Amino acid sequence: MEEEEEEEEEEGGTLLTVNVMHTEFTKKR
Repeated sequence: MEEEEEEEEEEGGTLLTVNVMHTEFTKKR
């Protein structure tokens, strides 16, 4: 998961991805 250098033009998309990742991380705990 090291492909976040070409998504700095979509703050909304990045935020959404971060939110999803955070949700999944919390669910995995």
